[in-house]
Amino acid sequence: MDFSPEQLAALDAESKGPTTLVVVILFTILSFFFVCMRYVSRFAIIKRGSAEDYTIGVAMILSIGMAACMIEQVKYGNGRHAALLELDNFIGILKYLYFSILAYCMAITLTKISILLQLQRIFGVNKLMHFATLIMMAVVVSYGIESVTIGIFTCTPVRAYWDLKIQATSRCLPQDKVYYANGGLNIAIDLTIATLPIYSVWKLQIDIRQKIALMAVLALGWFVCFVSILRLQALVVLYQHPEDTTWYSPETAYWSCIEVNVGIICACAPAIRPVLVRIVPRIFGTPDYGSGGRTSKTHPPFIELGDNKSAPSTTIRSNGARSGRSGSRNEVQESGAWRGFGRLEKPPPVAPANTTTRINISRDVEQTFWRGDEDSDGYNNGFKGSGGRAESTRELVR
Repeated sequence: MDFSPEQLAALDAESKGPTTLVVVILFTILSFFFVCMRYVSRFAIIKRGSAEDYTIGVAMILSIGMAACMIEQVKYGNGRHAALLELDNFIGILKYLYFSILAYCMAITLTKISILLQLQRIFGVNKLMHFATLIMMAVVVSYGIESVTIGIFTCTPVRAYWDLKIQATSRCLPQDKVYYANGGLNIAIDLTIATLPIYSVWKLQIDIRQKIALMAVLALGWFVCFVSILRLQALVVLYQHPEDTTWYSPETAYWSCIEVNVGIICACAPAIRPVLVRIVPRIFGTPDYGSGGRTSKTHPPFIELGDNKSAPSTTIRSNGARSGRSGSRNEVQESGAWRGFGRLEKPPPVAPANTTTRINISRDVEQTFWRGDEDSDGYNNGFKGSGGRAESTRELVR
């Protein structure tokens, strides 16, 4: 199509490049900040990392690589009208698009795996949740292998993806159908992962501030699902306008960037509480300690009895001796002791006589928004409590 000089001038004045740059850079920096806070919490404060920490770190590196590719695409003219670009511009845009797609597929897969590993560690004691997370991990890994493999071999030879000079004599998959299928599968996986922890979180009896924080984290998960839908819709619009792909492709780019980075933020949010506790202890501190690390009326102890007397110890014996106090296990339950922070609404079952049961709560679980926040030096809420070192494992002996 031929354009008049006035039309070309009007097209040249339009560009989606600046919007793409702002969105890509902003969300990449934001997710990087959350990963840094996560690493400070896990390695500097708790001094213990786990598989999901390393997985999300690799996802962050891939997200940065994806952002760099998107920035290079803008430099080559992505976001401008195709009528204004030369052949070299198209080749440059497609080359960086190829590598950004691979980075996207790997980053989104590793982010999902990190979230599932965290759910497995926190709620894996429930058999149903244990098997559900394992099944979803298998599905996510299969999805990642499929999407990366198809991304690599979209065209044969591979360079035909961006080299338009040889594309006519090469074999390429129908990209629109491939991306629609992968986008739909990605949305289904996101919805399933966002739904998994709802029941377990609902059953937790925790402080209202932490429950609000948990709901906010879950809301982020649903926001990722919404972004995935917007990305798929942008892909549909893109392939409806093959005559001007460089003008309609920025939406797919920055929605992909938002999806990856909000997913990383969602994965990091539950793990950054130890840092937040030291910054704003009155907001993010546990209910059993105030800002000074001491028990107060507004911040009740870990276990609260019905007569408003605290019971800081969690060791109960069936012969009536309970950390210096008398009373049977049933009496403690009837008085409301199991309204404690971080417990499930249903109290643990009563064990037979002369039987010892140990309930171990790992320190890793306690560092999330739904548990305590002791570090490796025994600090809680950023202050050393008057009761001495906090135990990383609590035992209930009856």
